[in-house]
Amino acid sequence: MGMRRTLAGEAGMTRTAFAKQVRVSFAKVAEYQRRGLVHFHAVIRLDGPEGSTDVPPSWADHNLLVRAIAPAVRRVTVRTPASGLGRWDLTWGDQLDIRPIVVDQGADGLSERAVASYIAKLALPRRCVEALREHRTQQARERETAGARWKENNLVFASLVGTPLDSHNVRRAFRKIVKDAGLPAKDWTPREMRHSLVSLLSDSGVPLEDIARLVGHSGTAVTEAVYRKQIRPVLLGGAEAMDRIFR
Repeated sequence: MGMRRTLAGEAGMTRTAFAKQVRVSFAKVAEYQRRGLVHFHAVIRLDGPEGSTDVPPSWADHNLLVRAIAPAVRRVTVRTPASGLGRWDLTWGDQLDIRPIVVDQGADGLSERAVASYIAKLALPRRCVEALREHRTQQARERETAGARWKENNLVFASLVGTPLDSHNVRRAFRKIVKDAGLPAKDWTPREMRHSLVSLLSDSGVPLEDIARLVGHSGTAVTEAVYRKQIRPVLLGGAEAMDRIFR
């Protein structure tokens, strides 16, 4: 809310008038560090009032964001809950890095792929976070069982004695999981999970461009060529949209 108010003020408009011409979208990731700092990363996008397919006015650009972000963050204060250390008012630090996201690799700024890859590393679905927490607990039990045989390598995924996993370890563990699920283990490989991800995202209506970034492709052509059986035809999506419109 504060960001939208500041943007409107920098544009010389009321919030209501600004909202009729520009839609503001955010993607936010907080990175907590052991030294007691929090790195907060935000992607801010300006579109026309109809959303991502609507071009914003020419004045709603990176320069407007630069003028608005600095005063907006200076007003942010978060009060911590009471504890043995008392209450603290957390404010933004001196490090404020504002850069545009660019399509042209030669331009000054961050590439779309770099930003997407970085956020993808930090922003995990809740189910993945829960699974990783369970895995950490299980790994602690394995470390205790291994005793002196455990080799600490600070790995998230390791063997039963802490050493790096090789392809044989991964395939063997994967076959056991597939078998326990009642599926024919010989017909499945770890790569099938990648195909399943593309299928699930496509069936859920995730845009092809977003799917391509998640699987690490520089464009949609490779995604369409490799996963053409998994990608739902655009015509199907159009037909379903027409059914909803004329229902």
